Amino acid sequence: MLAQQIQPGGSTNGPDRAKVEEDKMKLEFEMAAKILACKATYKKKITKLNKEADHVKSWFMGSLLVIAILMYKILEYMYELYCYECNFFFLKSQIN
Repeated sequence: MLAQQIQPGGSTNGPDRAKVEEDKMKLEFEMAAKILACKATYKKKITKLNKEADHVKSWFMGSLLVIAILMYKILEYMYELYCYECNFFFLKSQIN
């Protein structure tokens, strides 16, 4: 920053506060305009990527659902086999 020197009359030597604030406001408006331009430029790309991400998420959730159903069916089948074997050995022991 520029050092301000106070003159005997109370005035300052250096940048005027109003000028500094004006420059600051101009810079903020320029940055906002650049950000809006970037958003407009990449809006289509961002929308496409969001759609792809949503598609991947839904595909992943669907895959998890299918895996869960298959695991349930496998466990159900194993339980039925276990019950069948238990009944088979129980009946076999009753015969002997």
